[in-house]
Parts: sequence; C-alpha cells; structure tokens
Amino acid sequence: RLFSKLKNKQVKKAIFMSSIVVYEGSPHPLSENFPLENNPSLYAKSKIEAERSLNALLPDNFPLITLRLANSYGPHQQWRDEEIPTLIPEFISEALRKKTIEVLDHTQKRDFIYIKDVCEAIIKALKSEFNGTLNLGSGIGRDIGDIAQVISELAKANVNYLNQKSYGAQELVMDISKAQKVLNWSPSTSINEGLLNTVEYYKKAILGSNIAIPLMKSTFYKEDEIKEKLSS
Repeated sequence: RLFSKLKNKQVKKAIFMSSIVVYEGSPHPLSENFPLENNPSLYAKSKIEAERSLNALLPDNFPLITLRLANSYGPHQQWRDEEIPTLIPEFISEALRKKTIEVLDHTQKRDFIYIKDVCEAIIKALKSEFNGTLNLGSGIGRDIGDIAQVISELAKANVNYLNQKSYGAQELVMDISKAQKVLNWSPSTSINEGLLNTVEYYKKAILGSNIAIPLMKSTFYKEDEIKEKLSS
C-alpha cells in the first residue's frame, strides 16, 4: 500500500529489502532470473508476495529497486536466544559467554555479507537509474563450520560439532554479478575482518563496558530485554 501511494508522488528512488530465502530450492548460484517457487517458510512467502505486488508497478516507470539480501552481519546486530536465532550473533554470544559454540550441521553453506558493504550498496542503489531486482551478498559460499571456527579463534572458545540435521536449505549462495555491474559495487570486507569487528563489538556488549552499547531494535524484542539476555 505504501509503495502504491508513492506511485503518484515525485519519488526519485524506492528500495524494497527482500531476502535470499525467496530462492530456497533453486539451483546455484542463485540468479535474479530464477522463478520463485512456493516456499514453505511464511517469511519467504511474505517476501515473494511483496515482490510480485511491487513488480506490478514497474511497467508504470515507478523507480523501484528490490534488493535480495543475503545473510548480513556486523556490530549492533542483536542476538536472540529463541526458536530462530541469528547465526553469527548466536555463535559469538556462545563463544563469549559459554566458551563453546554448538554447531548442528557444519556443512551447510551460506552467503554472508558485512553490514558496511550492505549500506554502501544501498546508497549506490538510491543513486542508480536501474529499476528491477538485484542480489546483495558476497557471492561466496562459506561452511557454517568454518564461520564457527573463525569466531572460536577470535573469542578463544571451543567448537562442538553435533552433526545434526539443521533447518533450511543445504546451500544458499548468490550470484552478485548483476549488482556489481549495475551499481559499480563489490563487497570489500573480508569475512575475517568483518567477524573481527563484530566479535570486538560483542565483547563490549556482553562482557561489560562503561560505554553504552546499543543493539538494533527488533519488532520481536525490546532492546533492554536483549541486553539482559546478553549479560546473563
């Protein structure tokens, strides 16, 4: 509804943030041209239906870019010890609080992108004349186990591989060549640099500091509740 109302306004550019989960079940590497199949995830369904509704505005020259975001991470990302935790913050929290990271299926591959690179791409998208859909990720598939290993070394913790089947697709890795060409953009933060920055941030947030450490607000949880979880 919001975008429909903006249709008759003098909007220079609108951006809709979609997600890599819309591709679950598609062949790799994940391309913007793949048809989106029916996905059992309600979150994925909501993104797919929103994309379809917004794409109907494109023939009317509505200045819209849909960015399908991979697994973003970085400072200020909250950690939720709930049914669907956020992977990297959860691993870091386990490493710092329990000194052990538990990994269900270390062979799953995911596409991780540092938040600074995401923001740079969004800024370029706002200035772009392109309308349509772009993938926003690193374009590199990384084993969950490798991510846990890097975090464990940074936080001086152990890794416990449980070798259990985990929820979701075995592999989700994006083809980002279109975004690289259209936006003249490429992610510049290595996974090691990004994880180092994130771990250092969480050391202050979890282990205590005289500096107030803000966490990204959520529609599910209040900031003070998350801080209490992190410090418990």
